[in-house]
Amino acid sequence: MNTKKKQTTNEIIMAAPMDGYTDLAFRKALATNATYRPDRMFTEFVNVEAIIRDIYSAERILKHEKLSIPTSAQLFGKNPTSFAQAIPKVLDLGYSGIDINMGCGARKIVTNGEGAGLIENYDLCKQIIEGSSEAINKWIKENDHEQSSIKFSVKTRLGINSNIGVEWTKFLDQFKLDFITIHGRTYKQGYSGSSNWDRIAQIANLVSTPIIGNGDITNITDAQEKLRKHNLYGVMIGRNYRSFFADINEKTPHRTRQKPKPGSDSDPLTFNSVRKTMLDYLTFHENLMAEYFKSSEIAFISTRKVLLGFMKGCKNTKSIKNQLMKAESYAKAKLMLAMRFKDQ
Repeated sequence: MNTKKKQTTNEIIMAAPMDGYTDLAFRKALATNATYRPDRMFTEFVNVEAIIRDIYSAERILKHEKLSIPTSAQLFGKNPTSFAQAIPKVLDLGYSGIDINMGCGARKIVTNGEGAGLIENYDLCKQIIEGSSEAINKWIKENDHEQSSIKFSVKTRLGINSNIGVEWTKFLDQFKLDFITIHGRTYKQGYSGSSNWDRIAQIANLVSTPIIGNGDITNITDAQEKLRKHNLYGVMIGRNYRSFFADINEKTPHRTRQKPKPGSDSDPLTFNSVRKTMLDYLTFHENLMAEYFKSSEIAFISTRKVLLGFMKGCKNTKSIKNQLMKAESYAKAKLMLAMRFKDQ
């Protein structure tokens, strides 16, 4: 399935899948407002068993609209047959990629043999990947799509208890995936220490599959520097998604924008640079996602951590953060944001 070279002259920067964050409302806000548009977005991870059983939680996670940025659905599980059954249902929704989660470090997931728990389980992973690839190819043929229209990828880590990233990625390389995303830590490390970008770079030079590096990227400039320094196909930004919305001169092509000087009129760490995004996100969430919660109030509460993430690194936002954490409805939060905007 992979027809790409390992390296590219373009800057491939993707927005990572994040549980509790990257639902349709988030992705629509990103596609609508991003100053620096990522090359691909991902859903929250979703259990293949929930998909094939039509469980409500899977419907919420996979709620989809065709947006201007290609989107992959990230699936997790451990039953190859369930992956093969779930994939056509996902692709029928309009997603342009399937990403298999082999890196989630949540203890419950790992102890169940899923996510990072699949690392080193070579026989099972072979069955999952080959079965999934067959399901994708069958769907493409039956729906008269071009072979390159659906991207098939894996997101993983350097290992479970020890760093076996080279051996593990060489194993994955045989399946001709469109790309492999590597988080530069082992499961045992969790999010402690630093992401091992030197090891990611070493792996990229040893395999033919395009490698996407992930871990500890602070902003777009940092992403660009890591991409070039380590000669990678691409990189992926997760927790610092705030950087996609920095105040940068709109007249500058997004692939060549430079980091603004602190204190300048285009300083990226300003509340106003994400104010509209936050308002749009709340509107999208209320209109698209609230129906999946027991009440509108509970639905709104689920947005609080996302709102805080949008303001990460912004100066003089302690007051608005405190107010938003006390707000109990979409309407109150949007009013606070609008009033705060008038004061900027």
